[in-house]
Amino acid sequence: ECRRHLLGEAEYPRQVIDGLVHEFGGETLGRSLAALPFLPSHPPGTRCATGCAVMTEVGGELAQFYPRVIHVVAPFYQARGNDSANPHAHSRWAEQLALCYTSALDAAHQHSLPSISVPLLGAGARGAPVWEAVDVAAMAVVG
Repeated sequence: ECRRHLLGEAEYPRQVIDGLVHEFGGETLGRSLAALPFLPSHPPGTRCATGCAVMTEVGGELAQFYPRVIHVVAPFYQARGNDSANPHAHSRWAEQLALCYTSALDAAHQHSLPSISVPLLGAGARGAPVWEAVDVAAMAVVG
């Protein structure tokens, strides 16, 4: 899970999967990410919208195990509650998180990948309780 600019989580370099991918992905990853276009009608610097997926090549130590990486941007957690300003925030969070999984699976299918490995999204730096993130993942992948 990464930020929309896809440049890594500088404040959590080795504590999230994204930080490890950037650390071990080598220059090939940096070039692949830099080659992605910015998205119009999104905040400046956005290369991947929340809930979407993009695939890049990697190099360095990571390439021997995973020659390509599917990047997704997970939403920040929105707790259930009485948020009168945004009563549907939790539902929107769950929808966007589910879209991360389906977008990653779609990207894998489009590139004819026989299998992929996906970490639990949303529960690390994005703040979701593990049990909620697991529920969303299971529903998105299994149905």
